[in-house]
Amino acid sequence: MVARKAAACQDESLRASLRETLEKMASAAEANDVDAWLDADFHLHDILFQMAGNESANRIITNLNDQWHRVRLGFVALQGRMQRSVDEHQSIIKSILDKDGEEAERLMRAHLNQVRQELVHLLVSVVLPFADKGV
Repeated sequence: MVARKAAACQDESLRASLRETLEKMASAAEANDVDAWLDADFHLHDILFQMAGNESANRIITNLNDQWHRVRLGFVALQGRMQRSVDEHQSIIKSILDKDGEEAERLMRAHLNQVRQELVHLLVSVVLPFADKGV
């Protein structure tokens, strides 16, 4: 819903900020700079919430992201995850900038499903094998 609403945003300064932040995210991934990538990712989502004009969604998703921050650090460090995320975000942002809300929503759902699948894989293959050891 946020991606769909962001696609309807007419604020050219927000649209320009979205483009610039996506470029920063891509550069950070290319440099394998996790801190810069996380900053750009946070800023990109903040811009999307501003474009969508949905403060409730912003609060809910920010709260969820805060709760899984530590896992997210390890998740982002997975081989190739930053670049895969950039690729997924580029497709979503392109559809938003093309004002194609339906495609933006479809791609966002696909992105979130991909994140979920990779997170489950991380938990099953990395975390659970050590759970009985108190990790």
